[in-house]
Amino acid sequence: MKNRDLICIQSIDGMLMIYDQDKLVCMCQINDFILPGPLAYHPIIDCFVLQNSNLEIECYRYALIGAVFNNTSKDNKALQPEWTFNVGETATDILCIQRNEKIYDLIVLAEQMMFVLTPTGTIKAQKRFDYIPSCISVYNNPSVKPVGQGEEAVKPLFFMIGSTSHHLMIYQDFQLIWTAK
Repeated sequence: MKNRDLICIQSIDGMLMIYDQDKLVCMCQINDFILPGPLAYHPIIDCFVLQNSNLEIECYRYALIGAVFNNTSKDNKALQPEWTFNVGETATDILCIQRNEKIYDLIVLAEQMMFVLTPTGTIKAQKRFDYIPSCISVYNNPSVKPVGQGEEAVKPLFFMIGSTSHHLMIYQDFQLIWTAK
């Protein structure tokens, strides 16, 4: 939704509630949900991305959440995800990043792995860590030029990961370039 700020709240039992200012716009119950986890909004495909209790990343279209909420007929259909990706670990964070004007990726940081997914839930890359990551921050390095031709040109992925062993690691496209304790 362009030019509007909406707030999505995820309750402890998997209920998504979307507010526009102080008005409840819609709400729905997510299936296979025990505890809340990371939640991200993907602006290009207008979807919410979250992890269910089966350790799967799921993508739900905002329009479908509203349709299920506004459906008052007796054949109340359950909300179905647009796509699902099995992570196999508890996700720590989910980020939506813009690689260029047209390319967006999803980053899922889990207990031992990091996944880079396309907006359609296809895996682009993954990395297994020798440590337990606790947080991630993706940043832009303006001094680095994009790689590739035309619309496919993307900047390398720069990210920082904090670990439970009190280390900060800085990566460029999954290659460790600096670390500190």
